[in-house]
Amino acid sequence: TANAGETYDIQVKRSYKDETTFSLFKELKMDGAVIDPKNYTAKAGSLDASLSAEYMESLLEGEHVLSVVFNDATVDTKITVKAAETPSTGDPNNAMPWIMLMMSALLGSIAVIFFSKEKEWTK
Repeated sequence: TANAGETYDIQVKRSYKDETTFSLFKELKMDGAVIDPKNYTAKAGSLDASLSAEYMESLLEGEHVLSVVFNDATVDTKITVKAAETPSTGDPNNAMPWIMLMMSALLGSIAVIFFSKEKEWTK
């Protein structure tokens, strides 16, 4: 989610000789562009990488291709950045019917007062 202030964590494991995964790691790419290493951390344990919250906030909404590049292979995955949810700031009910009811009552009251005064004047 955009502007969530959270990191994006990934883990890559090899089905064969997983102990070599981290030593063969070269770089991360987002949509084909190399991600500056200052924007992620990577450590052994297969490959555990974490994109920084600041970097994630720089991504536009929509679908992106994250590539994990090794010396002997590249692994691609799609991620989707969703728009931040806007908090509800009030009552979700429609106020227009209530406003119309109040206006009708006000106009009705004015009419009653006006016609009752007119009746008094004509006596």
